[in-house]
Amino acid sequence: MLETATGQKYADLPEETKRSYRIIADHCRSGVMIASEGVVPSNKEQGYVLRRLLRRSIVAAHQLDLPAEVIAQLVAPVCDFYGETYPDVAAKKAEIEQIFTTEARKFSATLNKGLKMLAKLTEISGEQAFFLYESFGFPLELTQEIAAKRGIQVDEAAFQAAREAHRQASKLKTDQKFRGGLADHEAQTVKFHTATHLLLAALRAKFGTDVYQKGSNITGERARFDFTFGRALTEAEIAELQQQVNAWIEADLPVSCQTYDKQAALQLVGGSVFADRYPDRVTVYQVGDVSQEICVGPHVSHTGEIGRIKITKQQSAGSGVRRLYVYFA
Repeated sequence: MLETATGQKYADLPEETKRSYRIIADHCRSGVMIASEGVVPSNKEQGYVLRRLLRRSIVAAHQLDLPAEVIAQLVAPVCDFYGETYPDVAAKKAEIEQIFTTEARKFSATLNKGLKMLAKLTEISGEQAFFLYESFGFPLELTQEIAAKRGIQVDEAAFQAAREAHRQASKLKTDQKFRGGLADHEAQTVKFHTATHLLLAALRAKFGTDVYQKGSNITGERARFDFTFGRALTEAEIAELQQQVNAWIEADLPVSCQTYDKQAALQLVGGSVFADRYPDRVTVYQVGDVSQEICVGPHVSHTGEIGRIKITKQQSAGSGVRRLYVYFA
């Protein structure tokens, strides 16, 4: 692949070019191993590590005039090489390829804009580094590495301060403007929001109407859903829930809403742990004939708009409360 991409043998390449190839190879290999554990790119914890690895690889590919999707092409060779030692890696090859492809397309859409902005700067303040992170998806470490090549230092403490200030401002804005656990009203967030209605319906259909939602946190990247339940779910149960939700999504069920008096709505939906928070008039959202919930919206108009989902992990969210994490498949 190296000879095809450059017209030269690897040994004859300039050292800086060799380094870019090594970055792509090493980071993609590490990324495959992390993704095989069920981690997806995000802005937190292991997901942030994976995103840093992939985005640094994409920048290196850009410097070699290679398409961003080259990182996905490297998944199969890595999986094949390690497949005998780590069977789970080989088994998840297609899933990992999709993760890499999605991240490549997402980041490449803003990469050129971010690099152009960086090229114009003679100094890079912490605030500017945070702007690159927030607007163009540049992890701090990536900005630092690019800046270092030009002899420029980035104030990491100022970056962290700007990030924390933004987080606090966003939290205040979210608390004031949005309800229902949504981070914003963007299309992906709305899709996840509607998917949580289907997830609760699937839980209640399988385990009974004593299952209630206890909370949610929904962004454009994933949905975190809490519900009343006294034990951990088995892998088979999670697979069954996922299959049921995806079946309802593929059925393209209509989503509608109607306003009711509070008590009438509670009787219609079978109660809620949030009943004391509701105003006298509430909106009930109905998804086909499978779900009725008191909610403030927004939602998709048909479930087919959501796209297939996957439930990646679960954990305890307190005594008698379980938490599921939902991503797009």
